[in-house]
Amino acid sequence: MLDPTPTGLHSGETPLLQTAGLTKRYGDFLANDSIDIEVWPQQIHALLGENGAGKSTLVKTVYGLIQPSDGEMRWRGEKMVLSGPSEARARGIGMVFQHFSLFDNLTVAENVALGLDGKESFKDMSARLEDVSNVYGLPLDPKREVWRLSVGERQRIEIVRALMQPPTRNRGLARAHDGRRRYQASQSRRRPANHGAAPRRQRPQPRAR
Repeated sequence: MLDPTPTGLHSGETPLLQTAGLTKRYGDFLANDSIDIEVWPQQIHALLGENGAGKSTLVKTVYGLIQPSDGEMRWRGEKMVLSGPSEARARGIGMVFQHFSLFDNLTVAENVALGLDGKESFKDMSARLEDVSNVYGLPLDPKREVWRLSVGERQRIEIVRALMQPPTRNRGLARAHDGRRRYQASQSRRRPANHGAAPRRQRPQPRAR
């Protein structure tokens, strides 16, 4: 299966992720048959197919959960052999699973911490979690227990946890922060100071007796 992305759009560049003849067999059953794909920076792909078509097998292979039977993967042009998901995450490859991998009795922050490298304090991680979730429009309360959350909020945890994984977390967050700052600056330039603002109420001053 060949990815039909026009090659002329990326002349002279190297794709982030590339598979060549990626194949996975389970005995006589062929789950993935010689898959060739290229994923470039700032590109979004949709993976479509019926149940049993091999979608999950492919992404689990790219994430290091499954070893391919044949073919190879390349990351930034270099051959990539993954012994597990931790090596995929170290390269910036994350995965949001269809079924939640959360502990209901733990808080949002505690669940996120279980999926990170543990190199920052729990306090700093919790603050970054709240910051990242707000920047990407997926607000979460780090202190809230998971069993209190809706299905949609639980999905946010999985997404934000993937966004917080190194090494792309700082670059992505910096771009998001930069975009937000530019927007706020443009809004402040477009309206005069105190335009339409309600007058501030003065706090009463204590009287000397």
